[in-house]
Amino acid sequence: MTEIPEHLLKRSRERRSAATGGEGGDAAPGATPATTAPAAAPAKAAAPVAPKVEAPKPLPAYVVAAQTRRKIPIWISPVLALLPVWLFLFVNAMTKQPKQVVGPLAAGQTVFTRCASCHGADGSGGVGYPLYAGEARKSFPNIVDQIRFVYNGTTGYRGKAYTPADRTGGAHIAGVKGVMPAWGAKAGGELSDAEILDVICHERFGLSSVDDETKYAAEFSTWCSETSANWTAVQDGGFDAVKLDVSTAVSIPSPAAATPAATG
Repeated sequence: MTEIPEHLLKRSRERRSAATGGEGGDAAPGATPATTAPAAAPAKAAAPVAPKVEAPKPLPAYVVAAQTRRKIPIWISPVLALLPVWLFLFVNAMTKQPKQVVGPLAAGQTVFTRCASCHGADGSGGVGYPLYAGEARKSFPNIVDQIRFVYNGTTGYRGKAYTPADRTGGAHIAGVKGVMPAWGAKAGGELSDAEILDVICHERFGLSSVDDETKYAAEFSTWCSETSANWTAVQDGGFDAVKLDVSTAVSIPSPAAATPAATG
């Protein structure tokens, strides 16, 4: 290998120095070239700070109770839906049904609307005496006495007792508690004989009960049953058809045994 003379190398360095303004130049022979420091590494991005999480607050006792409460079974819904129907059937079964009346009692119920202004719509009394709950039968143990009294009113018996003397509360005296008009046709009244019997049957058995009172069961069968011969006879021919004297000539109260029967 050919060695370059020293003077040529010097000349080359001078020219290079002139061209670069004196900077740079070849390093002296044998010198260790400077090592360029590596560029600083870019700063590492800071790790994101995790947000501070607060511990959950304890639930109120009523919320915990609601969450842990035993849930309603699904089958209970149809049961609750049918509960009103069951309740209606139960109340209807336990409620005493009104007494169904037919024949004389049903007809007498209609006629009684003319008597309600004095004796009350339910017979509990007012201007006139009570008639319900057996009061009519207490005042007139014999039905024919009540027929005569209603037929002629208080005028026909004014000042006289028309109920038994041993009646609870004392005997009733005609004209003392108001004045009852005569209702019979022959006494100037506006009711037929059949209507008078109907309304009296209603007062004695419609406003009271005959079901458990055997004492008056025979009377009911004789006068107030829709199949009784007396009631049928009065419907067709009035009180004359059963030979019942309704004039004031017959005193009341009369013996309970004096009860006419139909002859037809």
